[in-house]
Amino acid sequence: MKLLNILNGDSALHIFNVAKLPGDTLVWREILSEGPVRARSEDDFFKLRSEWISEAYHAGRSRPFG
Repeated sequence: MKLLNILNGDSALHIFNVAKLPGDTLVWREILSEGPVRARSEDDFFKLRSEWISEAYHAGRSRPFG
């Protein structure tokens, strides 16, 4: 069985790397627990999330993954 460690942000990544814990590690950087998440397509999802995050956190807009 493979092990996947999912981290909620980057803060614990260094500790995981130093500890050499078994399994793969995935850093999840999206805050899906807040704001809208329903969309008709993947493009609509990223547009919706980008707009909401930009407004809620006064952050610049960008689309992850290209």
